[in-house]
Amino acid sequence: KAKKSLPATTATFSFGAQTSSSHLPDTLWLQSILVAELLSYFVDPSTPEIEVFLSYLSDTEAHLRQVATNVLKQATPRVAVKMADEALELLLKEKNPFVCRSIVILLGLYGQREDILIQAHIMKIISKLCSMPDYPKKELGITILGITKRTDAEATSKILDVLNDASLSGSITSSHLNLAIATVNAVMDAGVMPHLDIIEALLGVIQGTLSEDLKVAIYLALKITIQPNNEKLANLTPSLLPILTSPHATTREIGLKLVRKFGSNTALSCMDKLLEALSDLKPFCRKHALKAIEVVLLHSKKQSKSTFQETALRYLPVLVKALGDKNQLVVVQSLKLIALLKSPKTQLYAQDIDLEERDPFFLQQVVTPNLEIILGLLKTRATKDICMGVLNVLGETPHLRNSVQYYRQVLNTEQVSTISDFVDAIQALVPEVLQHIPLFFAVLHPNNTLIRHFVKLLQLHVNILSPQGCDKLFPSTIVDNMLRHRNPSVRTVGVQILGRKCLVDSSQIVKVIQLWKDKNGRVRKEVLNTLGNFAKASNQNLKSVLDSTIVAMLDNNSTHMWNTMSFYWKNIVASPGDAQFSSSDEDSS
Repeated sequence: KAKKSLPATTATFSFGAQTSSSHLPDTLWLQSILVAELLSYFVDPSTPEIEVFLSYLSDTEAHLRQVATNVLKQATPRVAVKMADEALELLLKEKNPFVCRSIVILLGLYGQREDILIQAHIMKIISKLCSMPDYPKKELGITILGITKRTDAEATSKILDVLNDASLSGSITSSHLNLAIATVNAVMDAGVMPHLDIIEALLGVIQGTLSEDLKVAIYLALKITIQPNNEKLANLTPSLLPILTSPHATTREIGLKLVRKFGSNTALSCMDKLLEALSDLKPFCRKHALKAIEVVLLHSKKQSKSTFQETALRYLPVLVKALGDKNQLVVVQSLKLIALLKSPKTQLYAQDIDLEERDPFFLQQVVTPNLEIILGLLKTRATKDICMGVLNVLGETPHLRNSVQYYRQVLNTEQVSTISDFVDAIQALVPEVLQHIPLFFAVLHPNNTLIRHFVKLLQLHVNILSPQGCDKLFPSTIVDNMLRHRNPSVRTVGVQILGRKCLVDSSQIVKVIQLWKDKNGRVRKEVLNTLGNFAKASNQNLKSVLDSTIVAMLDNNSTHMWNTMSFYWKNIVASPGDAQFSSSDEDSS
């Protein structure tokens, strides 16, 4: 029934199409949209009936243009060729940029088809537009080419014709700039790595143009489409070197970013210029020179251990020198690279920790010779970012122990970002960094939010670590300070740590019993848990807890305490290594 009424509907539709919808009364304007929507369901894309939508392709109402585009793009190849020719005629006459954009999109969508006939026809249209003398028409042709996503030789030739135009160097008109940016966008829209000739031409434009907008557009296009560490990119080093020595700071910065994006092979080829860039007057250039060196370090980390260590020592003096830079961004980037010199972890989690042997190369050859310089940053420049950088470098070593006090001002600001970033950094360095957490308790205000996070972190990991690992990480003096802390949560986790240490040195169980007199209920509860866990570890431990001297240290609530701890002991099974109770022992017990 709808198809039978199509001629009448088309007549109504044409009435609306003869006048721009923006000049129609509201009722007729809405009617035009509804009719267009209706027709989109019934018009056969293989028949000339679809031509009626061309009128609406030039309408000022965006919704009508969208409906028209959706219908016209479904045209069969032969009909599409005719529609493309008529759309081109509209495009050449049209002044409204939004209407031009709709027509360009339609032609580009035709060019995406796999049909050879329509592809060839769209390329003819593109060639016609690109051959016109005025830049706006050339821009339309290049934009259509970008939408087609073609990367063959013919498409590459059209791109190069624009990029190799010598007039792009120096100052250019706004219309010429728009054409150049449209060409760059066409490269980016293809979604694949461009031909090396195009990349080389783009590098040439970066070097020659004075337009900051065009330089940034080219960088973004290459950033999105380049495949890092592609061996062919190293061949473009001669085109990159002039960019790295440009008198314009923005050009040098973009060149350094591209070296990093091109990968380790290119960075090695440009290493002399990268080292020179570390003395650049502009801090962003110095920072990105370090980031370009970073890709070399990351690549060496994937090689053999000896290759990695050799590469690390080669660039270590450069990184240490950068720690003295006046700009904080450069210093922070250098700290990040020094932290990269750690040997890759061979296992996910070490229960038994040897702080001296886990990474002897990093500790002895990277940190120790430069310890004074690294710690000096905390004394003179203890900003948040530098404190974080030093933590990443020293957090897994014992050397941060004597400098925790310099974190006092940064960590007591209570800024959400500071707390979040610091917690994340600490979690990335466990378990070795756990040794420093009790020291941070001493510099934090008693109600600092970080205390809660650190307590949870310790509670989680203390029971994972072996008793020997806990004993190495937490010296008795450190634990004693935790047990005297004003915050009961700190005292509670201090009891938990002490309980693990008791499994190595049972004489410290007396300290646990003494904390039974703590005024806080959570601390006393942890005392019960600790005593129970200690006693069930072996028969000998059970006997020591039942010793009359320890029993005498309990207060009037001792009955409750024994009832609670019996929960831990009721299923004790003696192991072969434990000393068995004799009958006299049992009687006396």
